[in-house]
Amino acid sequence: MRTIFYVFCTGLFLTLVGCQDDQKSSDPTSTIDRMDVIIEEEGSFPASLAGRWKADKHRWQIVFAPDGSITELIHNFGGNLYRPMHRTTIPLKQGGTSYYDCGRWRLEYSPATRELVIEITVDDFRLEMQGVSMEGKMRDLFVGKIDPDGQGWSADWYSFPDYWMLSPQKKQVTHDPDNAFVCKLRFTRAEDEK
Repeated sequence: MRTIFYVFCTGLFLTLVGCQDDQKSSDPTSTIDRMDVIIEEEGSFPASLAGRWKADKHRWQIVFAPDGSITELIHNFGGNLYRPMHRTTIPLKQGGTSYYDCGRWRLEYSPATRELVIEITVDDFRLEMQGVSMEGKMRDLFVGKIDPDGQGWSADWYSFPDYWMLSPQKKQVTHDPDNAFVCKLRFTRAEDEK
């Protein structure tokens, strides 16, 4: 009888309390449940940074929700639109198809220093067109500071490709940790168009 009482109490407790998720947002554009958003000093992501930001080169565009999650981005690899923890399938103009399985992304922000760190991962991709095929994964890292006036940010871009060119000739393309730096990018606000 005592065992039944404990099982009942445990069930009642779990029903009343439930499983809590501390990363939820009322913003319907938020992807905070599909990425890690870390704000230091128990601060918050500046809501003024919400919106589309475009790099001065290499096609990158990043869209922030008010909670700091990234709702979507335009990746420099093909200029495709990606979302965290989402598969993007693209029919190619020259024939063929490609798919990109994005992983769990990460954003870290320090209100005290205005430093912003973003990690974008594509856990798996495959591209096939006109006798060329590639597969693998990619990881990109952006490290920089938001301007004091919040109108832009400069970031060092590091790229860590790990993929195979399967045809016309098999060749592995991997990152060299000593040469991961690509360039400095300058992000500014952009109109909300893709």
